[in-house]
Amino acid sequence: MLGTVSFYNRARGWGFCVPDDRTQPDAFVHVKHLPLDHRFLNEGDRISFEPGSVCKGRPEALKIQIIDEASTGASGSGGVR
Repeated sequence: MLGTVSFYNRARGWGFCVPDDRTQPDAFVHVKHLPLDHRFLNEGDRISFEPGSVCKGRPEALKIQIIDEASTGASGSGGVR
């Protein structure tokens, strides 16, 4: 399944993504399901994922792969990728 990160809290290591198939609910994203070389996501990043079990009404995004990284802009979000 493909989607776009709509929110990600780097300090807490979680966020949400909106699936391209808008008939599906937003998916919960957790740092533990990111590739080993990525420790965070940016809003607007395009990802592929497998929907997992539902928690609090949202499926969890599993086996996340980053397809296209969004520009972080001039604010310089920093951090280790």
